[in-house]
Amino acid sequence: MRRKFTLFMLTIMFSAVMSMPAFACVGKTLIIGAVNRPDMNTMSQMLSILINERTGTTVVSKSFNSFPALMDAMKNGKIDIMLDYSGRCYIDVLGKKPERNEEKVFAAVKEIYQRDKNQIWLPPFGFSEKGVITGNCGATPAVAAPIMRKSTLEKFPALPRVLEKLAGKINNATIVRLTTESSHGNAKEITRKFLKENRLI
Repeated sequence: MRRKFTLFMLTIMFSAVMSMPAFACVGKTLIIGAVNRPDMNTMSQMLSILINERTGTTVVSKSFNSFPALMDAMKNGKIDIMLDYSGRCYIDVLGKKPERNEEKVFAAVKEIYQRDKNQIWLPPFGFSEKGVITGNCGATPAVAAPIMRKSTLEKFPALPRVLEKLAGKINNATIVRLTTESSHGNAKEITRKFLKENRLI
């Protein structure tokens, strides 16, 4: 009888574990940082919902008044993930000369950030800064993408697979539509609707 009870309890425990989100970290919180402007706020909201729905992890979004302030927060470990544009980082952060080749620009920032800053660039969302707002990068392609701290990747090894679900999913027209709709309605619900319609959550 005792053996049957033990087997019964083990079955319940196993079922409970299997029903939990794939990489939920109870008691841990992910913090996403973005500059306070419509396109970045929309994507910050989208990442927060996607991560929470897919993993059960608590996510907090923080807005910053400038890219330098955002970068300082990332450098000092105050945020785990930040959103930025490849071309902006290529020109303003790395001090490179204008470059028209989008793949070359992205490869450069990805390599240098990982080597010198311990920050990992993940695949771009699909829209560019020029498709949203006039940037400072001139002819240099500036595509939006999430960047995570290497230490965050070590704590949440499955996180890239979750974020990569958005890779190439949001073109210029889509981000403009989402930001416009969000400015006139419930931003969270509009973002959640997009994720559901695209079977991302």
